[in-house]
Amino acid sequence: MKIGDNILFWQGINAGSGLLFTKKNIIIVDAQMRKDQAELMVELMELYGLNLKNVKYIVNTHRDLDHMGGNAWLQKLVGGKIVAHVDEVKTIENPEQAALAQTRFMAARNEPFGTCKVEVVVTKDTVLDAGDLTVNLIHTPGHTSGSICVYHEGSKALFSGDTVLGWGKPYSVPLLRMDSEIMLASLERLNRLDIKWILPGHGDVVQGGNERIDKFIAELKALPNKVLELLRKRPCTSAEVSEELVIWPQTAETILKELEKKGKIRKTEKQVSTVSVSWTVA
Repeated sequence: MKIGDNILFWQGINAGSGLLFTKKNIIIVDAQMRKDQAELMVELMELYGLNLKNVKYIVNTHRDLDHMGGNAWLQKLVGGKIVAHVDEVKTIENPEQAALAQTRFMAARNEPFGTCKVEVVVTKDTVLDAGDLTVNLIHTPGHTSGSICVYHEGSKALFSGDTVLGWGKPYSVPLLRMDSEIMLASLERLNRLDIKWILPGHGDVVQGGNERIDKFIAELKALPNKVLELLRKRPCTSAEVSEELVIWPQTAETILKELEKKGKIRKTEKQVSTVSVSWTVA
């Protein structure tokens, strides 16, 4: 979809990505994961009459494969310098290593990733200048330690990666991998910006960005009490908390560990007998 005069955004098979453009310069945000997705991005750019030679940067919001696995393919097709936070560089430059953590089922979607070099390394909030096109890169740890969001002041648009997700479940609560206070601090910093559009890594495009961030903050602040209320009814595994509250498994695990650290919950163990079902030839 096209937003305003200079933004294109699309939801791929795995994740959302897009670009900002002027007549002379293009900044791409996230390369998705596969070669065919990179080729589709190029087709969409050509459909809108964009000159591929104008690509100056390919910004990676974070190190997950579904956002950066297509870097090598996309860079081969359009050029441009790859940009990422210093904490993400090692994984982004070696995507095959990240792929080893996948199950065989998940890995079946993969194609060879190829290697790339992060040529612009971000260490703090910074302005990325591409001539007549500039964006603000904002360090927003919480999902990963080196997550960054891309803000374009002129259109009041935020490419939010997996820091802020679109509407609907399980997107109503952040996908946490770090302490919730770290994520809350990132969200509150983002909320100081005037955001009309959120272009998320997953979920629908959001119009009314600050309202979405307000809801994200409120849901995250309320989550520990929701977990406690559930555990008062019955003991639960982290998987059961995830299922009951419709939140990401990593988020459930993170909140449980925080509550345990504060002395509000404790682990209990019980031995159960299980039956394992397997199949064999008749």
